[in-house]
Amino acid sequence: MSTLLPLSLTAVWIVTIIHLLGIAGGVFVAIGSVISIANMRVAWVAWLLVMALGVPVMFGLSIIGVWWIYFSEAAGYFTYAVAFPWVFLIAFVGAMVASFRFVT
Repeated sequence: MSTLLPLSLTAVWIVTIIHLLGIAGGVFVAIGSVISIANMRVAWVAWLLVMALGVPVMFGLSIIGVWWIYFSEAAGYFTYAVAFPWVFLIAFVGAMVASFRFVT
């Protein structure tokens, strides 16, 4: 038996709006990062490019996931769907910062 509260439609809309802004910010980050990645000479430059272009995609997938979770009444996964693009963004920023140390 689940002890989770039912998922609120208001919470889903708030997450949707925040993640739509995340898509816009992700596009901005991706454009700037692609320029930086183009000048890097590290072995994992292709992975950085995939991650840069994946940031706005992850925010979009999270919106789809949140609505899917709402309609399937699987409230236990809501936190994961909300956190997923933010964790991906932090991982990308960490990879970029680490890569600047190895640029020749």
